[in-house]
Amino acid sequence: MFLEVYAVNLDNYSKETDLSKKPENRRFIEMTSVRIRYSDLFEDRAEIILANGDILLAVGSYEEIVGRIAHADAGQYARLSN
Repeated sequence: MFLEVYAVNLDNYSKETDLSKKPENRRFIEMTSVRIRYSDLFEDRAEIILANGDILLAVGSYEEIVGRIAHADAGQYARLSN
């Protein structure tokens, strides 16, 4: 399963979501061994922890990202946890 997100470097983060939604911030992430968690730095954002340990700050809340995964037409998916 894959998820398309806008990932933003903390140096380029803006609370105005539309400012962060730039083509260069788009990511197509393979969800194998990926974790989603609430951001400790920004209450309105999720962090996506990649298998290699990289952390992406997503332009979307934890609920939005998990909702996109849960509603995907992928059939089977792994249990999600913080």
